[in-house]
Amino acid sequence: PKRPELTDRLDQILARYAENTASDLNRQISLLWSSAGFDGNIDHIILTGAGSQTKGLLQKIHERTGLEVAVCDPLKELPLGVDISTAIASE
Repeated sequence: PKRPELTDRLDQILARYAENTASDLNRQISLLWSSAGFDGNIDHIILTGAGSQTKGLLQKIHERTGLEVAVCDPLKELPLGVDISTAIASE
């Protein structure tokens, strides 16, 4: 059976994570532009990894930074087969 109170609590935790991550990233970008003397443009942000799949994260980062945000999955087009597990096991 579903437990709505757990779902609500999880949504709150993920929303707080997305907000904190977006705020931290925005702060780092501001620091790069102001303190480090960076004079280039940042056109977009590309996220990778499991954390990039966090509900609401891309939208929060876009809201905080004003930049386009995308997720890159470098393994998405990699054909996986039986030999993959053998190659990993042999390392």
